[in-house]
Amino acid sequence: MKHTPGPWNINRLSSCTAVETESGSRITHLWDHVEHECAPCGSIESQDKTQEEIDANCRLIASAPELLGACKELFDYLNEHLPEQEYYINLLQKAISKAEGESWDK
Repeated sequence: MKHTPGPWNINRLSSCTAVETESGSRITHLWDHVEHECAPCGSIESQDKTQEEIDANCRLIASAPELLGACKELFDYLNEHLPEQEYYINLLQKAISKAEGESWDK
């Protein structure tokens, strides 16, 4: 495992939403949506993300360790019990590979 172990939680702060470990160590944070006429280049405002989308992104990031674990368990199960389900095995294999930063040559 190369990533910070989960579970990760969402912590709502005054101007951003943080994704943190259970002990409070910060994984990342996303700034809140703020409407400005002159938003700085590269800011969340200039990327035109709604607060709803920012919150959804935080939830997805925070769920990453559990999602990866579930994908690995299902991958192992399918390989052992339903190897004919190649499409789903390959789909899981690609997602796991992307999450772990590895390349699958299959």
